[in-house]
Amino acid sequence: MIPRHGFTVADTCDVSASFYKSWRRAGWNMTCFDDRWMRDALVRHEIRLPPMAIQRADVARFVLLHERGGMYIDADVQPIHGTLVYPESFLDSTGVVFGYEAIVNEAERRRYGIYRSKSLCMWTVFALPRSPILLSLARNLSDNAVLRSSTRWTTKNELVHKTTGPTAVTDFILPRVSVVAPVVSFGCGQEHSNARMCLRKHSFCKHGFAGTWRQPGTKSPPRLSVNGVGAALLSAVALYITVKNAFRSMLDRGF
Repeated sequence: MIPRHGFTVADTCDVSASFYKSWRRAGWNMTCFDDRWMRDALVRHEIRLPPMAIQRADVARFVLLHERGGMYIDADVQPIHGTLVYPESFLDSTGVVFGYEAIVNEAERRRYGIYRSKSLCMWTVFALPRSPILLSLARNLSDNAVLRSSTRWTTKNELVHKTTGPTAVTDFILPRVSVVAPVVSFGCGQEHSNARMCLRKHSFCKHGFAGTWRQPGTKSPPRLSVNGVGAALLSAVALYITVKNAFRSMLDRGF
């Protein structure tokens, strides 16, 4: 079973109390590791130090996850309380749980400037302690960051994405695992993921990122507009779900 402890990483661990409180309510013991911890983790395993802080954070999360097991989570991710999704459902034979950030066809990839048709998310990752694939991943990302630092990149986003970010992680992990969680598990309700709304039956957490990794000059995916009828329908669905859950709870208590 995946240990019920989680962590995040930051230059300085000034993470809001509500973040920790939400995850503790969801049954996870939370920790934050600052840049000193990240540097020490890389040194312990003789992994090169990437030149940029964001690259060190990308690499160190996998080293720390290898050492500890449990859950890595970005500080802008909130749990879906009462979720029916358990990370063990997607545990790969390598001892890790990754989820998709996006799955698009080739036409959509070109239209929106996405780097890969299938992309893994990095804001939520689970593992059993001492999963060897995570150290191999960390070394690969670190080598990318150090050896490709002189490559000419279009933007800083492209540099990070293709050295230590989701594109680099996807290129390394996807050929090596056989189980990946669907987009809606960790990326529900996100425009850039084309994901369904966040419901506890199919979502574990909600990511607060509202931006995009689109390449310069590419179009934003169309937004779903909700008119008065659509809003009323969504409200009715929410009310139905609330009433159904309350009725089920009464039955469970013997009313």
